[in-house]
Amino acid sequence: MDHPPSNSHLPEPVIHKILRLLPPQDAIRASATSKLWRSAWISHPVFDFDEASLPFKLDAFYDFANRSLALWLNRCDNRVNMEKLSLCADVTNGESFSRFVELVAIATSRNVKVIELQTCSEFYYLIFHNSHLWSLLSACKSLDVLSLKHFKFYLSSSLPPFSSVRKLRLSGISIDENSVRNLLSSFPSLEDLVVECCSGFDELRVSCPKLETMEVSIWDDPPQKVVIDSANLRSFFYRKAFRCALGSVSFSSCKLLTTLAMECTEFGTVNAIDEYLSQIPLLENLTLKSCKTPESIQISHSNLKSLKLQNLLAVVEGGD
Repeated sequence: MDHPPSNSHLPEPVIHKILRLLPPQDAIRASATSKLWRSAWISHPVFDFDEASLPFKLDAFYDFANRSLALWLNRCDNRVNMEKLSLCADVTNGESFSRFVELVAIATSRNVKVIELQTCSEFYYLIFHNSHLWSLLSACKSLDVLSLKHFKFYLSSSLPPFSSVRKLRLSGISIDENSVRNLLSSFPSLEDLVVECCSGFDELRVSCPKLETMEVSIWDDPPQKVVIDSANLRSFFYRKAFRCALGSVSFSSCKLLTTLAMECTEFGTVNAIDEYLSQIPLLENLTLKSCKTPESIQISHSNLKSLKLQNLLAVVEGGD
């Protein structure tokens, strides 16, 4: 009689995917089923704590997360590093923020590569420059990717340098222009930047020397100006909601830019697109998606190899 295949014979990448879908404590228990599962769990430890999706709230949530991490620490020696910490919690006061930072400290002590931090509270929690969080993150030389969501920042000066971080994602962040400059100036090795649905500033000025790819999504007024002074930039994606007043984008110093994609952007004149393209001498790939344009538009560029036009809308009534 044939027996069903044992889960111990699954390829390790498949086990990694299964473990990522399990709550942390269940993933730890699953790792005890065989040597292969334990090896897979140790080689790819990913922890995802989301207070919004768990029955544990407030202090009980932090107790649960601490117990899970303590169990992992007890099973693994100091040579085992953490792959990723994703933490979404209801941060409402200094006490809850301290417990939030304690979990981050555990991850940074085990050479974590990816950290995703998010608040799920109704009001954004304000992070000041002197927060212990910044020193933990900047001192973690293994940190490669940092994601911050639904916080409010006030940074009166530059932070300690985040010398290892190559990708930064800011989502739903409330931050003033001075704090934006102080924040971005602290990432000298940044190669990939995503800024989506952030507010509090009129101008987003980016001067990261190693930046190669950048994505900006703007959904709120006032009209925000984007100025990119990153000579190494290769790819730029820009999205702006129609209901927002039209801002402007300047990337005249990005001489190596080869790929440009613009979505939900309004071009009021026939030559408006060419005004953007004139700033980009080496542009090879251009995508315009769901943009508002005149009935006829002019696109001319001697270096262009790929042009994609999707769902363009005419500015005038009755246009196609």
